[in-house]
Amino acid sequence: MGRRGPAKTPSKVVQLRGRPGRRKVKKAEPKPKAGPVKCPAWLHKEAKAEWGRVADQLVALGVVTPIDTTVLAAYCQSYARWHEAEVELSETGSTVEFLDAEDVVKYSQQSPMISIAHKERLMMLRFAQELGLTPSARTRLETTARPTTDETERFLFG
Repeated sequence: MGRRGPAKTPSKVVQLRGRPGRRKVKKAEPKPKAGPVKCPAWLHKEAKAEWGRVADQLVALGVVTPIDTTVLAAYCQSYARWHEAEVELSETGSTVEFLDAEDVVKYSQQSPMISIAHKERLMMLRFAQELGLTPSARTRLETTARPTTDETERFLFG
């Protein structure tokens, strides 16, 4: 029988969310070594582009470490497959027509790309929530670092 209840939240995510009095950080939780994550060479071209878009930001937040490479790769690969299915749907349409011997349409059927796009979108969103990549997941994170763009602000606040 599987585990019951929602999945446990990693301590780093709990810490980023703030309100430490209400959420306690487990002391015995494994803490993987921080560092840069390397994009796997076998990823699809679109997946590599998505990796380049999100990996450095997730590492900077401390949400992703080198041990999490496979989770991030799975997210990126799902993104690439979803993107590929959506592009094909926009080019070929959402139905497939089957012809009889006289080249008359016998029947139409939903394109298999619709179910592929749907399945990959669900997987991609599931991974994105785990990694804090959705707007609702980000609202639960709280960081202490403020982005500074002004030279005076950097001087005053470090």
